Amino acid sequence: MTIIIGSSDGLWEIEEDRRRRFSSKRQKRHLLQGRNITAVAALPRLGAIAASADGDFWERSPQSGKWAPLPEMQFPRLQPQQLKPTSLVSAIDGAVWMGTCPADLWKFSFDNPRDRHWEHISQFKDFPDAQHWWGAQNANLPSVVALAADPDDRRKVIAAVSVGGVYETSDMGEIWQPQHDGIAQLHQPNLPYSGANRDILCLQRDSNRPYIVFAATETALYRCSTRAKTWRWQECAPPTIAGGVSQHSMLTATPRLREDLFVIAPAQYRSREYALWRFTYGQDWDRVFSARLPEIEPDQTHRVNVLLPAPDNSSEIILVWIAPGGVHFIQNNLSFTWEELSAHSVNNAIWISSAHVV
Repeated sequence: MTIIIGSSDGLWEIEEDRRRRFSSKRQKRHLLQGRNITAVAALPRLGAIAASADGDFWERSPQSGKWAPLPEMQFPRLQPQQLKPTSLVSAIDGAVWMGTCPADLWKFSFDNPRDRHWEHISQFKDFPDAQHWWGAQNANLPSVVALAADPDDRRKVIAAVSVGGVYETSDMGEIWQPQHDGIAQLHQPNLPYSGANRDILCLQRDSNRPYIVFAATETALYRCSTRAKTWRWQECAPPTIAGGVSQHSMLTATPRLREDLFVIAPAQYRSREYALWRFTYGQDWDRVFSARLPEIEPDQTHRVNVLLPAPDNSSEIILVWIAPGGVHFIQNNLSFTWEELSAHSVNNAIWISSAHVV
């Protein structure tokens, strides 16, 4: 398996060695240097795509493992406001959904080779909530920070907006429903419509049970089931997280340890040192290890950490914690190895098969 990391200085690829172990012999490649890669996504047949802040796209060939420009996917620069890709996801039918900043939604289908283009999902903003979205702290505009496609139903997609909320479609984007009941409202008295929105920073599905979804805000972590018509989010976070989450946290489950959850959160209340925490059902949170992370710069509005569960066929790794300075590979016994990165910031990451890497 190979991890592909999108960063402010291009792409990083880190590959298992031939014995299928992430050891000191792992291969590391730095590609598309100098480009701010704001989103990456896995495609059907084990390929991948990447988008940069200026709207250019690249595709990773599943045969050669090499990256090449995708001019047909180059995103149109709309005036007067340029849209920056912020999130990508591939549905089971192969269509690519893209969220942007300012908050908007687009879809690209590969079905018809003679008519491939970005389709604007205008209905995404056809509800009263969208009038009240505003930008996150130190940012001017709201963003679609995460997209989650349903692994069994191509019609269903979840979109998370910062600052806005969680929204779901079950009909390919024709109608969108707010689904953030239970997530604390954002109250900023100096801004209009205070309390109308939720400050969603990231969102992802449970690796073991795709109908379970996790979301993070600046002050809490949440979990909910998407099986009901109306979702109800519940908090699930270690006690140190209150008042100090910032943009460092993400809750995730791993395929191997089916009853465990993991999160990046402060090591102590209001601490600048962060830790990997584990929650085991029927027990409580315990701290796995701590690491002091780089400070978030005032103008940095994207995520600086990614918590990525390893797939079932990874031999010894259960979890990967990707920070601006490097990557922690968490092993079965919860020990870890470290791989340094020189990235100023990390935007997101995916796993793909490394069978065709050269």
